[in-house]
Amino acid sequence: MRKAFLAACVALFVSMGASANEVTGTIRTMYVNLQVGKAYVQMDGLLQFDGGGCAVYWSANDITDANFMKYVWSLLLTAKASGSSVTIVTDGCNGVFPKIVAAELEPRAAN
Repeated sequence: MRKAFLAACVALFVSMGASANEVTGTIRTMYVNLQVGKAYVQMDGLLQFDGGGCAVYWSANDITDANFMKYVWSLLLTAKASGSSVTIVTDGCNGVFPKIVAAELEPRAAN
């Protein structure tokens, strides 16, 4: 019984580390650095992103990722320019920074 409980706790801990993280709010800063080839985002209120093992206040994506720059970055620019709330989903790490995998402008109401 004790071994089963321990195994369940370990499985839960491991699955939590690999799960996506959602942050909802307004964007404070968007920053592109051509020298390192990264696009960074920081939320108002210093909300923390967590890609699963890289929890910090900034996210970072490669600017060579055409889909990110075309679809996600442009949506984030719209959110920043309008002051709208946006939900950002991170999953995985780009170095020490969480990587954005999805964004939703004017997030849906909770069910």
